[in-house]
Amino acid sequence: MSSPEGVLATTTQTFTSSPKSPRVADRIERYLDLTDAIARAARAADPVLIAIEGYSFGSKGRGIIDRAEFGGILRWRLGSIAPLVEVAPTVVKRWATGSGNAGKAEVVSKLANRYRVHFTTSDEFDAFALALIALCYAGLVEPISKAQTEIISKLKAEG
Repeated sequence: MSSPEGVLATTTQTFTSSPKSPRVADRIERYLDLTDAIARAARAADPVLIAIEGYSFGSKGRGIIDRAEFGGILRWRLGSIAPLVEVAPTVVKRWATGSGNAGKAEVVSKLANRYRVHFTTSDEFDAFALALIALCYAGLVEPISKAQTEIISKLKAEG
């Protein structure tokens, strides 16, 4: 897969922070600091579309509430920069491997071999897959498999 110029370029940035305390005000401050940093990076890229991974409904515990709170703020911030398309984790796996049940190692292996890329974490490979999905959704590159074509059609139908 390549861009119209024949080259597909990606960059990755990791945004992270540790909670100061369980207090609501501290959680909100942390979410705003992180979303500010992510929004600055997104604006700098001048995207025509942003693909974001959907929520994992298999998650459990307190962390699911934190991720939902943060995810809502992040979607709100990014949606002010460019249109968003939300992609379920199983769809990211299917995009990369042809199977929505693939494990992280298979996703990493397929993407690394197919696109000749290397990243440090499986999350970065997921982000790379999301970037490819966004490029195809925006019509900047063509899907390379039947599964990818079906995914783009379904995402577009969902709006």
